[in-house]
Amino acid sequence: MYVGDYCEYSKPLLVVERKASWLEFAGNCGQNHARFKAELERLNAIGGRMVILIEELTPVENWQHRRSQMSGVVMKKIIDRWKEEYNLELVQCTKNESGKKILEILGEQ
Repeated sequence: MYVGDYCEYSKPLLVVERKASWLEFAGNCGQNHARFKAELERLNAIGGRMVILIEELTPVENWQHRRSQMSGVVMKKIIDRWKEEYNLELVQCTKNESGKKILEILGEQ
């Protein structure tokens, strides 16, 4: 896909980017920041909207992980800045709910 992991072909400007955890998303805020921001810029350039689906219910500002130098507080600041700059929304759910949530976001249910 041009941007994101999922979209409905009748609504190609709405994409869902699924992240299995805050740890996976921390990589997008840290080491892969430039690549992920370029995706957001490409989508923004064509008038699209991205929903980032995090399969974890921990509030971002409370998140921390021994395998990451990124803190939840810093990720929250990055998310807030990206929400201001791009048409971005963040949704959290459990892993068991993610398939249903993707369909809801894309308007299938």
